[in-house]
Amino acid sequence: MAAVSSASDTGDHRGRHPPERRLLILGGPHSGKTSSSNTILGDEYFDAGIETTHSNVGQTEIYGRRVTVVDTPPWAVPADPEDDGNSEGTDNAATEPDNPACPPPSLDSEGPSMGAILCPPGPHAILLVVSVTQPFTDTERRAAEEQLGALGGGTWRYSMVLFTMVDKLPKGVFIEEHIANTGEALQWLVERCGSRYHAFDNTRKESEDNTQVPELMEKVEEMITDNQGWYFEVNELILLEEEQARRALEEERMRMEEHARQREQMIGGPPRVSEESSYSSDNTEPEDDCRGCQLQ
Repeated sequence: MAAVSSASDTGDHRGRHPPERRLLILGGPHSGKTSSSNTILGDEYFDAGIETTHSNVGQTEIYGRRVTVVDTPPWAVPADPEDDGNSEGTDNAATEPDNPACPPPSLDSEGPSMGAILCPPGPHAILLVVSVTQPFTDTERRAAEEQLGALGGGTWRYSMVLFTMVDKLPKGVFIEEHIANTGEALQWLVERCGSRYHAFDNTRKESEDNTQVPELMEKVEEMITDNQGWYFEVNELILLEEEQARRALEEERMRMEEHARQREQMIGGPPRVSEESSYSSDNTEPEDDCRGCQLQ
């Protein structure tokens, strides 16, 4: 990991333009990641109704400052029977409908590094989106840790937890109480992010008294100050490895498609002749028979 700073990133814009802020949005399936990206951007830039398969970039201005937001594909959360056994019965019932809807990642699925390079030279903040309506077990914790690990070292100092669906919390329950009562896995994640977190109610983004985005950007500014104006930059070796992995996956996908095509041909027998050829052969066969009759 290489972190660098410049005059434009540390706030010394010398009367030209306010420094740009770049946000990388990561999260698991059904976390509200894409809706949160739209909330920050102030418009429906991305389609929250479909699964994100490739990283998307949107830009807006907040208080005269350009803000770049990169929405990424969800990280994979593998099924873990041990975690299910450690969870309460009500949590298991809540997660069962979600598990079938989370297929394994496809061969051409993107890693977080591809999202990071879409906001060059690198993101100032990495937002880990977590829905308060979904249990956060040790399985989810490991998935988040692996996602950041794929970016390289030093990512946690640039990370912040962004909670979504806070409108679904019981009345009178604040996000701090939710963190304390959810379990050690979520507490570990928040602490690993330097106790930096924010809460979004994505149903309020059209309201006039919506202060959640400015409050988020204030926390981002505090983190940038703590990092002395530095931003996260993906190591070139990691980018090279990911590109090589993507090429290998593409070659594997093409090999599997060719294998499936050959298998279909073997099951279906030899290639069928075209309709024109069959009509032609049908028309010529009676003539041959007739010629045979005449010769006799």
